[in-house]
Amino acid sequence: MADRAVNGAIHALIGLSMLLPYKTRVRTFGAVSSHVLGPLGGFDRRVEANLKFAFPDMDPQTRRRICRAAEDNLGRSFIESYSYADLVACCRDIQLSGPGFEALETARKAGKPSILFTGHFGNYAAIRLALEARGHTLGVLYRPFSNPYFERRHRAAQSVFGLQFPRGPAGLQAMLRNIRAGNITAIVGDQHVADGADLTFMGKRAATSTAAARLALKYDAPLVPAYGVRRSDGIHFDVVIDDPVARDTPERMSQSLNDSLERMVRAHPGQWMWTHRRWKAPRDR
Repeated sequence: MADRAVNGAIHALIGLSMLLPYKTRVRTFGAVSSHVLGPLGGFDRRVEANLKFAFPDMDPQTRRRICRAAEDNLGRSFIESYSYADLVACCRDIQLSGPGFEALETARKAGKPSILFTGHFGNYAAIRLALEARGHTLGVLYRPFSNPYFERRHRAAQSVFGLQFPRGPAGLQAMLRNIRAGNITAIVGDQHVADGADLTFMGKRAATSTAAARLALKYDAPLVPAYGVRRSDGIHFDVVIDDPVARDTPERMSQSLNDSLERMVRAHPGQWMWTHRRWKAPRDR
């Protein structure tokens, strides 16, 4: 009953938002997320606790500002995921920078797959749209929502974005077919993984998945970090494709991915999803 109620409430809010012009819709949903849903849902406390843990010397006013910005970005990204046609138009002239794009192009021309790593940062849909506009085929491995009613409707809405692989046996097989076809497989790999490697993120111990690195090694694919960075206008994006990660052990390669994301978070702290329980291991204060 609770899952049904949450699903109904969220999709009612989405339905009302979709009546608004695109830019107004995105800004409004961001404001609702940061000023209503964040405080009521208890996300403020988790975000501020994570910020205090990662930046112990940060003053309270700065923490509060980053908290509001992060929840605003979360709301914007969420409603953008229901606004495919508008988001595509918004990303039509997207700027792409960084040295990793050449590695993706080289792999595509050779018929080889690539593994793309990103995090819950900015809006990673912008990466997909930028690469597909340049002729790449991309599939995304994702973790389904725990609410089955919301997951069903949300996934149906996301189907227009293209190939998606839910975690689990069926999703794994679809992902492997995508890799063998020589396409890009994107992994959003910045969440806590209970059996992950004991690495660091933001200078703190963080259990980290090595799946992206292991896939890159197994299939001789370039492993490339990429980020959809929201511009200061809050509507448009730039895409940054970082240096490909050098072949090494899965743990060292995964640490390089953590380090790449950390640089982006430090540069744009209000664009990362601080609501996650990223540091579940004993905190080394």
